[in-house]
Amino acid sequence: MPMPRLTRTSPPRRHLLFTTGCVLGLHLALLGSPLSAMNRSVSSTPWTPTSIPPTSSGNSTQSPPPASISQQSLSSPPERLRVRIAHLAPVAPPLATETSSASAEASLPTPLEPAPELASTTWTLAQASGVSESSLRPNPSEIKAQPAVKLPNSARLQFDILGKIKGFGYTVSGEMTWQQDGRQYQCRYDIGMPLLGSRVQTSQGQIGASGLLPTRFGDKVKSEQAAHFERDKGLISFSANTPSTPLEPGAQDRLSLFMQLASLLAGAPQRYPSGTQITLQIVSAREAEPWTFRVDAAETLQLPLGPTQAVRLTRLPRQPYDQQVDLWFAPSMGYLPVRLRVTHPNGDVADQVLRRLEPPG
Repeated sequence: MPMPRLTRTSPPRRHLLFTTGCVLGLHLALLGSPLSAMNRSVSSTPWTPTSIPPTSSGNSTQSPPPASISQQSLSSPPERLRVRIAHLAPVAPPLATETSSASAEASLPTPLEPAPELASTTWTLAQASGVSESSLRPNPSEIKAQPAVKLPNSARLQFDILGKIKGFGYTVSGEMTWQQDGRQYQCRYDIGMPLLGSRVQTSQGQIGASGLLPTRFGDKVKSEQAAHFERDKGLISFSANTPSTPLEPGAQDRLSLFMQLASLLAGAPQRYPSGTQITLQIVSAREAEPWTFRVDAAETLQLPLGPTQAVRLTRLPRQPYDQQVDLWFAPSMGYLPVRLRVTHPNGDVADQVLRRLEPPG
């Protein structure tokens, strides 16, 4: 049985296009009022995604809430539209403690640029910590190092003295008594003088970290003259009619000088190679002046005790009339002086050579 032939009854395509255009126009007309209101609101009130406006140091008011579309401009905005716009503005987390709204605003960075405050603060704290630690350390350039010293043991030294006065030679004896207990010291030197009897020099004082600290020096031929080390006043006073003079660190008298040099050489021999110079303030019974000694090469002396290796120190005169002083110290005897030679500008000389060494009686 043949199928019936269907006849096209649907409207022509142009009718469908017309109908579709009418429907779209109607919908656009119905939706035109809210969209235009929204467009007017957005265009009249510019919006930026920044949630917190820039603040100044003087602003004490709290930051306004994130920017959003005014409800007055929208008669009935869709709920999801408000939610989406609100999420465009990130909200900073609340601070744990706030002293003021201004400090809270200053601590929050803007979302459009990185916050350099954190890295800067960390660097500053690290620098401050380093400076604080270094300030607690003593500056090595402000600490004056004390010389290493090792005092000789107590002893009695007997010398043979060969001298010359105004062209006439003489031979006498001398005895030096040295005593120390680690806190105090005493030294006495008795010298026989031709035609004058004897000469006695004495020195006494304390023992400190830098060696001998004389308190009094006496020099007696017929009558005694003395020098006093007034350390509380920083002065050296004299019994003669000599003005007082400032007391310098490391000052020694004409007798303690020998044991102080022995203590320096024994304390650190490596610090005094040949050519080294040692300067000390040396005090007599009438004056104080700087003496500079040069360390010379070691020599072998032919002493009554036998051949002895000794380190020689020579005073460098500052003026033409200064005495020349040569000293020899024996390392094998704790750097005790084993030879002392004094030469005066007029040619007088006194050469003192160790003859006997024994403990003090």
